[in-house]
This record gives sequence, structure tokens and C-alpha cells, in this order.
Amino acid sequence: MADTLDIEAIIQSTYHTGLLPQIANSQTHQRVDILRRFDVVRGARVLEIGCGQGDFTVVLAAAVGNEGHVTAVDPASLDYGSPQTLGQAQGEISAGPLGSRITWIQEDPIKFLSSLSTSGSPAFDLIVFANSLWYFSSPAQIQSTLTAAAKHSKHIAIAEYSLHASPSLQPAGAALPHMYAAYAQGALEVYKPTSESNIRTVISPRAITSLAEQDGLLKLVKEELMTPAPEVDDARWETSRVASKAFVEEINETLKGDEHQRERNLVLSLRDSMLSAMADLPGGKKDIRMMDVWCATFQSSM
Repeated sequence: MADTLDIEAIIQSTYHTGLLPQIANSQTHQRVDILRRFDVVRGARVLEIGCGQGDFTVVLAAAVGNEGHVTAVDPASLDYGSPQTLGQAQGEISAGPLGSRITWIQEDPIKFLSSLSTSGSPAFDLIVFANSLWYFSSPAQIQSTLTAAAKHSKHIAIAEYSLHASPSLQPAGAALPHMYAAYAQGALEVYKPTSESNIRTVISPRAITSLAEQDGLLKLVKEELMTPAPEVDDARWETSRVASKAFVEEINETLKGDEHQRERNLVLSLRDSMLSAMADLPGGKKDIRMMDVWCATFQSSM
């Protein structure tokens, strides 16, 4: 299905168009590459959990065609997000050619899933988590959401950062700064009661699989690592955030006082490791690449 998609038409349906066209191009190609790892067919009823501004939602909408539909759920405030808020981005997508195929729902995913009937056929052919699990507040929240999702679809698809740096990348170690940046942010997030960070719960594919299969409702049936193209900027964004003085100030404010000296030292050391990995790259920041993305499909026994 992904091979037949009109990528330029999808780009024209995203909120990035006209604002940041080069980002629209690279981000859309990235999400189409992820879609190729999932079994999305024309006419499918798809639920996306953690849709955000709709970057992956529009790709799903293109894939399911006029006969299908995408329900996109996210608990975040419609004022959240940059350079456009969720409300602005979703509004622009709704006004575009793929808008009629999408229903946006601002609600806690578990609350939404709990409102669905469990009698008869599953509500959805596929439930997708596309780079959304790291936004969850804890592994427990991830597990409870996966368990709830398993009751409403036979197939669950997940795409998330793998914490694996492809050995084929050149220059060698190009994805290490991205990994260290994720670890540094994740380590700091542990000590925050609430957060709006892009990275809140750093969790590995093995840990996600363990959570998904723990209750016996889901079973991993397919997995693959995907190495993102060099044009995708996420790694450079994340490393810039961790390298900034603002991040150091955030560390010192969150972990202030002698009682947090060890924790503060840990996060600062992870930041230092990222800076060292960046310094090892011949081209510095411009050589930074994203870590691999883990694409997995689980089957539900419900």
C-alpha cells in the first residue's frame, strides 16, 4: 500500500506545508517508510493513539483510502505543540483533501477505549502507536493502554525509537549523540511529577514487548529495525535541546540541593557523553543521525 501512495499529495495535506516545506518532505517520507512495515489496507478502520499534530495520521488516511477511516486520539491540550499547536495543525489537516477520513478526539486513550463496546467484531482493524510511547508518563501507563487496546483490535502496530545505533551509518557513531540525548532527557524526567517534554519515558523494544505480552493478551508477530534517512532532523533537534544552557538550568532546578547531587551528576554526565560523541564526528552537528526505529506488530488474542 505504501508504495502506491502519492507522497507529494500527502505533504500538501500536512500542517508543515508553506511553513517548513523541507521538514514536511523529510517527515512525510519517514512516516511512509514506517507505514511500509505495517499491514494497512485500503478500507481499514484504524485507531491512532498519540496522534499529536497529525504527521502520521495523514499518512494513515492516505493509505486507507475513501473507504477507510482513521480515528486519531491524543490527550494533550490543543494549545500544546510548536511551531503550530495541535489545534492549529489538526484544523489545517481537517480542511485539506484527507480531512474527511479523520476523526480527531482529545481524550485520555484509556478513557476513550473504555467507552467502546467489546461485543461483536473489534471496533478497529488496526491500532497504531507511532512514536508516541515515549510521551507516556510511565511504563505502567503504557501497559494499561496496550491492554485496553488489545480488546478492540486484533492487530497492534508500534513504531518507537529502538535505543540502537545502526552499525552501517557513516561516519561511525553518528547516532550515538541521539541516544545519549534520549538517555539524558529520560533520566531527568524520572524526577519530574509532571512534564510536557518530548521524551518522558525512555523504554526499549524488549521492555515494550514484555509489557505488551505480560497479561497474555498480545503476542509479538513481527518486528524490524528501520534506519531513518539523513534528512530527518529529529536527532539534531533533541541533541540541540540537551546541549543548550537551558537544559543545564533545568537539571539544576529539578535536582537542586545536596540531596540530589548523585542524580544531578548522572544527568550531567549523560549530557557530557552526548557532547563527546558529537565532538567525535568529523562534521560535528551536521553528521548527527537518528537512532534506528523499531517497527513491531502484535496480535491480540481477544
